[in-house]
Amino acid sequence: DIGAIATVHRELFAIRDEGCAVLLVSLDLDEVLTLADRVLVLRDGRVAGLVPGNDASERALGELMLGAAAGQGAPPLSCPSGEPSATRGSGTSRSEF
Repeated sequence: DIGAIATVHRELFAIRDEGCAVLLVSLDLDEVLTLADRVLVLRDGRVAGLVPGNDASERALGELMLGAAAGQGAPPLSCPSGEPSATRGSGTSRSEF
């Protein structure tokens, strides 16, 4: 429900404006980019990067999530089971995230 989401976002901004810290965990990058002052990206259980909200973009966050530098594609994925690794394509686009 869009109205409910807007209400939650207003409440989060109000809590933040009162000086409280807010920890938001979301898979929705648009939501993260709208709400976050700082974005911490985790990849494989480790910190991949910390990006100030002003510098955050879908591309920057996507590259951290994939472990890829701009235009270089992601490194091969390792499989803990010992099976062959998969490889991600070198191109990234807004719709892939």
